[in-house]
Amino acid sequence: MSISIQRKIGVTTWIFGQNKLEKTANIISDMGFDGVELYVDINQTQPQNVKNILADNGLEIFSMTPSNVDLG
Repeated sequence: MSISIQRKIGVTTWIFGQNKLEKTANIISDMGFDGVELYVDINQTQPQNVKNILADNGLEIFSMTPSNVDLG
């Protein structure tokens, strides 16, 4: 018996600078990624818009990092 695992690969959105999410999602999708770590200001973001933008580009949200959090 053989088990095949298909891993999904993503990238964080913050490495694309201050681009609008629409542009960033398009670039990430064109690069062949499956999803994103979404770097976002959660106080100025409408979740349904984010969901739609990413879905339109065939991307999933793997994780989120609020912009007001220092992970260091």
